[in-house]
Amino acid sequence: MSTGDFQGLLSAALTAEWKRAVERLRPELSAQLRQPVFALNPDLGCWGQWRGGRMQCIELRASLVTHHPWYAVVDVLRHETAHQVCETCFNDAVEPPHGPRFQQVCQWLGARPQASGEYPPLDQAVFAEDADPGVEGADTSAARLVVKVRKLLSLSTSANQAEAEAALLKARELQAKYAAELATAEAQERISAEAMYTIGVGPAMRRLSMDGCIIGNILQEFFHVMAVWDYQPDLERPGRHLKQLMLSGTRKDLQIASYVHDCLTSYMEHAVYELPTNVLGRVLTSKRSLLSFKIGVLTGFQNAMREQNQRPEMRALVQSDRSHLEEYQRWIYPHLRSTGSRLSSTDATARAAGEAAGRKFTLRHGLDHSGKVPKQLRNS
Repeated sequence: MSTGDFQGLLSAALTAEWKRAVERLRPELSAQLRQPVFALNPDLGCWGQWRGGRMQCIELRASLVTHHPWYAVVDVLRHETAHQVCETCFNDAVEPPHGPRFQQVCQWLGARPQASGEYPPLDQAVFAEDADPGVEGADTSAARLVVKVRKLLSLSTSANQAEAEAALLKARELQAKYAAELATAEAQERISAEAMYTIGVGPAMRRLSMDGCIIGNILQEFFHVMAVWDYQPDLERPGRHLKQLMLSGTRKDLQIASYVHDCLTSYMEHAVYELPTNVLGRVLTSKRSLLSFKIGVLTGFQNAMREQNQRPEMRALVQSDRSHLEEYQRWIYPHLRSTGSRLSSTDATARAAGEAAGRKFTLRHGLDHSGKVPKQLRNS
């Protein structure tokens, strides 16, 4: 693909995302806006910049597009669109660039007020190693919880199934207790839009997969996140879109959920080779049998987790308040629709083998020997 073709596809994709954001405004406001020109600047000192007046241009740092996921690009784009709205629709207001009016416009657009300047892009804000106090990714109680949970998950590599289950149970107890504490201490530490994020996990795909949908359901049911399949542009095919699993939640819950997503995905790929020879041949030569095996793995793990929830020590915790999370998801996706899909016939033998493997699944190491999250487990 030539540079000109890529720039054309990128401009069309940014235009579509700009329109998607502007549609959230009141009609009398959106009618005042003029579609901006989009430009990439490799030397831009911030992640994005609105250049008003005669230029009517949203400028983005080139590395944002080339080195960060699409959801991080959209995050900055919406921030700069908020500046455009403020200048165009409220140019008589006298206040700082990120003042109350700007904050209100960000709320309308579903934009993150911090998504520019010196702040890290969205993927780094969620997945960066804990940094200095006072900034996103700081050494807070939530950050320390993530370390504790990952250490417990690393213990679930034990060959003893009882020990592995105990480690996973304790990890989920910690998560649930933390969520319950936040719910009861709302006056001190209310979870708001500023404390939550929406990020993509896994690769963007041309076709939605049944195993991917089941993973999203597992993460939503057990790991304190909301899951949605959203569209993003296919920058290799004009007018086409890809689908990606998007998770919404607090920073620590997104880190844990994305870790579990990666572990489950990896386990499905490797557990195939532990199958008996007669089943292995069918799974490796038939797409239907392979999908059946993957569905079985995930169903087995899901059932094991549900059984774990019946233990007395978990019953009081699994029903933690999710209203704030659902409210945030409605803010991010105001026109969210549910669609159903029917599972085609499966290979019963392969699925049964998958369910047995899924019940044996234990989460792998979440920390390397230095105490840091391994690079291969970080979202990219």
